[in-house]
Amino acid sequence: MISTILVATDGSEAAANAERFGLALASRMKGRLLCISVVEDRFARGFAEDGLGVPPPSPEPLAQYLRQRAEAACSRVAKSAAAENVECSGESVAGFADDKIVERGQQADVTVLGRDGQTAGLRSPALIGSTASGVIRKTSKTSLVVPASAQLAGPIVLAFDGSPGSRVGASLAVQIATRLGEPIHVFVDSKDKGRAVAR
Repeated sequence: MISTILVATDGSEAAANAERFGLALASRMKGRLLCISVVEDRFARGFAEDGLGVPPPSPEPLAQYLRQRAEAACSRVAKSAAAENVECSGESVAGFADDKIVERGQQADVTVLGRDGQTAGLRSPALIGSTASGVIRKTSKTSLVVPASAQLAGPIVLAFDGSPGSRVGASLAVQIATRLGEPIHVFVDSKDKGRAVAR
């Protein structure tokens, strides 16, 4: 049963949609919400190398800005949760975002994060952003990667191929669909029709 949901946010608009999705999920599942926002060490430290004789700028103003932004992102989630009567606790931490999210995700049943984050507009289009990619590669827990337009409404679509990962996904889909009162549409991926029907 899903009782604790972790929402990872960097405060960006893409992350704000994941925040709303995670809050809606926690509210409808009657669960508790955890929130994490990570101040990336690589940005907070500034320029560490000698700049060809040009002194690097002080990293402290940028580090302070990033800490305040992370705290504001967690505060935004907590305020939204309070408005929905959902229990919420949040924290801003320093480190590598994917590692910290995976670490904190050990305390949750599901981790919800945006498909993209702050740097989405600075790179060529990709299926998912680097933080989301790192989290789903490193975690052993269930994660929901939320695209910008996602809403927690309507039927659930489940892709199933019989693998251990798809079995975990099927279990999660059944839990969510049962609580939300929504149907599940299952697509079975198999080259062998007989095996697909059996699954």
